[in-house]
Amino acid sequence: RWLLTELLSTSEVDAAVHVVATGDPREMYRYEIARTKEEVVRGARSAYYPLQLADVLARMRELPPARYALVGTPC
Repeated sequence: RWLLTELLSTSEVDAAVHVVATGDPREMYRYEIARTKEEVVRGARSAYYPLQLADVLARMRELPPARYALVGTPC
């Protein structure tokens, strides 16, 4: 998490795309777009759960152009 917060605080990136817990048993985790340190900290736990990037990529396309850091785990 420290790397993402540093990248955001130094304006190296505009946002981070990372996995967060939802609290919903039907969708336990999802990719979210974080723009603040607090949003990054909310997802700063390891989560090994199969996810697709399609939904968050669609949301990113709807937003103004930005520089993103993407956090994912290899499968």
